[in-house]
Amino acid sequence: MLTALLRVVSACTVLSTACLMAHADDATAKCDPADFDGTYKIVSGEMDGKAIPPERLHHVKAVFTAGSIVTFDKDENQVYAATFTLGPAKNGCHINMTSQKPAKEGSSASGLIKKDGDTVSLIYALPSGELPTSFKTHAKQHLFIMKKVTDAIPQNDQELKKP
Repeated sequence: MLTALLRVVSACTVLSTACLMAHADDATAKCDPADFDGTYKIVSGEMDGKAIPPERLHHVKAVFTAGSIVTFDKDENQVYAATFTLGPAKNGCHINMTSQKPAKEGSSASGLIKKDGDTVSLIYALPSGELPTSFKTHAKQHLFIMKKVTDAIPQNDQELKKP
């Protein structure tokens, strides 16, 4: 009887460990920077717990490539550039961004990022802000919701004219 009970407990332990390892692998796989590569239109956002007016986000885009993010305004001026690293988190992935813009080069921001289909949600704390634990802003935090618009960036004028 004791032997049978030990076998059941051992089997449950092995099964539980396998499930936890599979879950950890899933979290790690979802936190691959390459999974975010592409061009995204920023469709909504929040700053300090308040919605950003839609007209401020009109035509603003973010381009993710090889562990970097660059944002552009409606006139195609670079607004922000950073490299980033990811790690598993309860609500998506933990992100740490390091600015590459000369005026703020080396400054960092940390937060959360998640991808759901063609939608990416990014929330991060400004310097001296509290690290976000969910996708709702508080003081000194920014949130952006982005929709993927394309996988390819035209290389020349001929590609722009293709139907």
